[in-house]
Amino acid sequence: VGLGTPITYAGWNLLIKKVRHACNSLTTLTYGSGLGALVLLPVQFFTPQPAGVPPATLVYFAGLIFLATIGGFSIYTLALGRLQASVATILAMAEIPTVAVYAYALLGERMTLDQIVGSLLVVGGMLMLSWPRSRHGPPLRREAGR
Repeated sequence: VGLGTPITYAGWNLLIKKVRHACNSLTTLTYGSGLGALVLLPVQFFTPQPAGVPPATLVYFAGLIFLATIGGFSIYTLALGRLQASVATILAMAEIPTVAVYAYALLGERMTLDQIVGSLLVVGGMLMLSWPRSRHGPPLRREAGR
């Protein structure tokens, strides 16, 4: 799961980048979420399902679906049509440490040592990916046949 998640996420980004020019962002999101729902459907039969959910919870759930999921992913898909996939992915990875800071500031949550190390690794990876490669220009390429 640990290796499959980033591989799947990278594939999602590349696929969205490819089809984004032919489809609008909501169409792309609808097909992607539909495929994800079909893949996860068999898992639902083996997990306990909630019963007796209060009506107020459904309002929060609808907000989560429409604002956070559909709104957020629509904007991200739109950005993938205008940015390089690598830049959009680096920006999306900033979500992990940012959420940790918000959880600390707004909810008073504390991170464990493993979570702190993981967040630092994510930030370090983002910095490595966004750091300029060289001040002297790209490396010289060898011609084929030489």
